[in-house]
Amino acid sequence: MSTLAYLRGRRIWFVPGVVVWGASTGTELSFVTVNVVEGQRQIYHTMASIGGSQQQVSFNALVDHRGNNLPLTINSPKVIPLAKSDANVFIVGREFASGFVISRDNTATTPVTTDLLIMELD
Repeated sequence: MSTLAYLRGRRIWFVPGVVVWGASTGTELSFVTVNVVEGQRQIYHTMASIGGSQQQVSFNALVDHRGNNLPLTINSPKVIPLAKSDANVFIVGREFASGFVISRDNTATTPVTTDLLIMELD
């Protein structure tokens, strides 16, 4: 199979103008607390996020350059951000079948706009 035939057999979407407000400045802390109630000790373990925010994006919430909604799920997705400004935009972790987490660089103080190239690799 030729490379062109291989690429044509895959689903690919171009999504312009996605606003990225999620920042990578956040920190997640793990801590343990001890609570004493009526003489009985209780130990709690929890996580807390401080600063920053993760921006989770669902594929079905996106619209491609032709005005078509993306599917609910994509098999083995790969998302490539295409920067439209000096601020870097990146995918946090791995993409999953129903979406992905995206973030902007710490140097950007306001939300940035990016284009996305989304491919199905399965």
